[in-house]
Amino acid sequence: MSTQTVSIRDQDSIAGAEARRNNQLTAREIRILQCAADGEDCKGTAELIGLAPGTVKQLRHKIALKLGAETVHHAVAQALRRRIIS
Repeated sequence: MSTQTVSIRDQDSIAGAEARRNNQLTAREIRILQCAADGEDCKGTAELIGLAPGTVKQLRHKIALKLGAETVHHAVAQALRRRIIS
């Protein structure tokens, strides 16, 4: 019997792949959406999470598409209604 060790990064990758298959938001996308709900812009979110502002901008667009929203503000409203964020 072999013991398999899975790093946190690998767990995030596995969870992200599963979420993409189900068109659900990943943990990172939820965190970005919560930052938007808290009033952070792309630059502020990028600094908090440790990503480039352009990456955050692309992810915010992807989140809106997943939620069927036209804007980030609309995506935040959808996420609040669906209790994805608080």
